[in-house]
Amino acid sequence: MIKNEIVFELIKSMGKSEKRYFKLFTSKQKGNKNYLILFDAMDRQKSYDEDALVKLFSAPAVKNFNLTRQYLYSLLLKSLHGFHSGSSTDAELKENLHYVEVLFGKGLYRQCEKLLPKIKRLAYRHEKHLQILEILSWEKNLLQNQGVKLSSGKSIEDILAEEETVLKKLDNEQKYYAISNTLFKRYTTHNKARNEAEVKAYEKIVSHELCSREDKALSYNSKYEYHYIKELYYYATGDLTESYNHLKKVVSLAESHPGGIERASSRYLTALANYCYLCYLVKKYDECLEIIRKMRAIPAKSLKEKADIFRTSYIRELELYTHKGEYSKGLSIIRDVTDGMEVYRGKIGNASIVALYFYIARIYFGAENYSASLQWLNRIFNSPELKNYSVDIHCFAHIMNLVVHFELGNTDLLEYIVKSTYRFLYKRQKLYKFESMVLNFIHRKLPKIRSESQLIPVFREMRKNLIKLTEDPFEANVLDYFDFISWLESRIENKSFAEIIQQKNKGV
Repeated sequence: MIKNEIVFELIKSMGKSEKRYFKLFTSKQKGNKNYLILFDAMDRQKSYDEDALVKLFSAPAVKNFNLTRQYLYSLLLKSLHGFHSGSSTDAELKENLHYVEVLFGKGLYRQCEKLLPKIKRLAYRHEKHLQILEILSWEKNLLQNQGVKLSSGKSIEDILAEEETVLKKLDNEQKYYAISNTLFKRYTTHNKARNEAEVKAYEKIVSHELCSREDKALSYNSKYEYHYIKELYYYATGDLTESYNHLKKVVSLAESHPGGIERASSRYLTALANYCYLCYLVKKYDECLEIIRKMRAIPAKSLKEKADIFRTSYIRELELYTHKGEYSKGLSIIRDVTDGMEVYRGKIGNASIVALYFYIARIYFGAENYSASLQWLNRIFNSPELKNYSVDIHCFAHIMNLVVHFELGNTDLLEYIVKSTYRFLYKRQKLYKFESMVLNFIHRKLPKIRSESQLIPVFREMRKNLIKLTEDPFEANVLDYFDFISWLESRIENKSFAEIIQQKNKGV
């Protein structure tokens, strides 16, 4: 981020209500209001242009341009603090603890003591352990100023014992977070296990005693992390049913805990997104649609939360239609997706953009619009800022690219594309046996075929070999990204790719 754009970025992150509140907040300010001119000008700009902003001010005011911008930034933060005061449990606790600090500073100890139990009940209800420790610290301060006991009868020994219990829970949470973080880092760099050695690497991470039973988790946060660890471990090692079961518990925990749904754009939304993904992998499609509805029903409090809900829910909906072969339904929401990507430009991470591009390409492929499919694949390949995100999707986008060119009749390009694809996969050490077989098939066998009658026997042989290969669970998961076997079957049976996918899901 360019330093001078900080204020601009903050303004662009604000919603209409926040901007209206800022205007009311500053209406009470006296003196020079050049900062409001700057605010309005930045609000109108689509991209930051400092030269245009400086021209709005007279020569004397230009000298203070940087000070005006800094003052505007300070006022914006104070305004946002006021607007969001009490909007979350954390904000409410901080506000009330500040009241305690003010009352204590005035020597109004009895008023402090009266307020603390209310704050503590809220903190315990939401398991805010750090704030509980702060509340206990205030109780100790009151004891030091009032004598041996509080009016509640609580002694210093009682407070110290309570502190020890809270610290144990915090330590327990920290240990689960550490395991969870190690597991997540392993998954982001290696993805699913492809062999027994990689399975053992995952097993080593979850061999910790805390992962043995749920009752080892002493709080909501610890239980959440316990099931998250389990679901990711089982997913990475190929047990989708167990992964689904633990994700269901993660969602259930979030929905049953007072603060579980409060974090709309983070843990709860992530839990729903992961749960939805596992639902369609285990073919529980009705649950998927219900979860997507849940995501979109979350009351977003900011533009960022709206962007998170948009990207997450539409990635899952596009995935669902590709897995079910309902490509016409996928086509019906592509305009919503592209419009949303424009609305939330800059608020959607590159990994999510790669996923959206890839699933749009798959929707067009299933709808037999191969030119459009190729255009969206090329957006992935030709965007330098996307090349280091979602490595697995990049790999299978290259495989799918070969099939698209074959469908378009670009056989003269296939030899070059096969070589570049092989180099890409080899460089990233992502060459499954499945991929090697597909590349070899397209490179060596397809160019020799001169008629449809020659093509079908070769496709049958390839299908047979691939089915045998996918009996290996480490190879079978490649079909999650692009079902090459179903494409072969569509060619063999002279049916559309969509028909084949739908047949496989019939009755589910």
